Amino acid sequence: MLVFPLTVIRADRIEPAPHATPPDPSGPPGAEARRVLRPGGLFAACAPNRDSDPELARVVPGWGAASPFDGEDAESIVASVFADPGDTAQAERWDGLRLTLSSVPDAAACLRVYGLSEAAAADTAATLDLPLTLTKRGCIVYATKAA
Repeated sequence: MLVFPLTVIRADRIEPAPHATPPDPSGPPGAEARRVLRPGGLFAACAPNRDSDPELARVVPGWGAASPFDGEDAESIVASVFADPGDTAQAERWDGLRLTLSSVPDAAACLRVYGLSEAAAADTAATLDLPLTLTKRGCIVYATKAA
């Protein structure tokens, strides 16, 4: 499971840094966030879907593979932690053309997010038909701790 990095003692709002911590099987995602939130506090987490950026499927190794916190499962994962009476968890989903890669450096930077080395990203970016507009799919999950 993914454990979100937190540096607060008590908070009214928590937004975990995306991709900041590798998977850690010690506890459910968001459990520490719920613990440190004040009653009525807001937790927000962003998660891409496994099928986000389908335009890159042919060039990204492992594209579409599951991760510990994908958009398809994010709402139910967060809801499993924010499960006390009065807690809420709700996803706001997106699916649309959201990002245009206009140059090889832009495309290489995007490919680095998928774990390609700097050299592999640059080489792969040079093969793309640019400009290329990417379909972004995923969600933001908002959860509140009971007041």
